[in-house]
Amino acid sequence: MQGERSNAVAAVGRSVAHEFGNLLMRIMGHAELALMKGDVTQMHRALKTILAAGDTAAAVLDKFKRQLNNKDQNNIEFKLISINQCLDEAIDLMGHEFTKKNIKIVRVKYQQCTIEANYHSLVQVIINLFINASHAMTSSGQLDVSVAQIEHNQNDGQAENWVEIRIRDYGPGIPEEILPQVMDPFFTTKGKQGTGLGLSICKEIIEAEHLGEFSIANHPAKGLEIVIRLPATQEVKNV
Repeated sequence: MQGERSNAVAAVGRSVAHEFGNLLMRIMGHAELALMKGDVTQMHRALKTILAAGDTAAAVLDKFKRQLNNKDQNNIEFKLISINQCLDEAIDLMGHEFTKKNIKIVRVKYQQCTIEANYHSLVQVIINLFINASHAMTSSGQLDVSVAQIEHNQNDGQAENWVEIRIRDYGPGIPEEILPQVMDPFFTTKGKQGTGLGLSICKEIIEAEHLGEFSIANHPAKGLEIVIRLPATQEVKNV
């Protein structure tokens, strides 16, 4: 039992380090931007972005604490949120890095969609995906983002309202022979620079926490495309 607990502590520690490392880099980037800007409006915007990143970091830490203590793991806070706002916040948080790397964001299809979900968890997922896409496009590139309402057929044949998010980069993609492994914990194509945790954390948040679907595939034209499908409403409510 002690060995299992030690393994659990180590796993949570690695996950916390990975997620906080991501958010810390965004905070530092925008702090640097705030110091460089002489425009008060721009400084104010950078500081607001830093506060948003801090809120997400606090929510991530609280979730990992619950995991570690085996407490209320299934009692995730779901609220009616805007998916577009999650994406916009993640784009804003990544804005400094996107500018430095000359990455263009294209909102291909951007239907305004609301769902019952955990806001900070979805921001966490999207940031992870944006970071991976940024690493895949070393000097410059493009990120296509789409949001749309869809009908999802259940096992009983009934159609339910879901929301679909597509994020596509214009990088080299992933060799087909290792594509099935990329969502496995600790599997990475980045060598010592990667932890192999980003995609596995994303998959867990979407599928286990939000009862959705998470898939990854090479785009027929170029690059990699992530498809996230989420139910518009959650059957499991907080008590």
